[in-house]
Amino acid sequence: MYKFLVLFLMPLMLVASEVEFTKCKAGESFLNFLDTHNLPQKIYYNLDKSDQTITEEIYAGVNIQILRDVNETIEQV
Repeated sequence: MYKFLVLFLMPLMLVASEVEFTKCKAGESFLNFLDTHNLPQKIYYNLDKSDQTITEEIYAGVNIQILRDVNETIEQV
């Protein structure tokens, strides 16, 4: 039973996404972060005003996690 479970789960682990743990750089705004990672700026401009204000509160040294797929494309921040 254990061998069957391992053989079943192995392909799932090979195509799984990877989480990158990093910190915000000093002086980097949310818009700069989007530019750096080749993400569209409309992500910021489509936010509500209150959510835009919250992104301004992101400061240097804050821990962030970036979820990347097998092709190194960002899926979630």
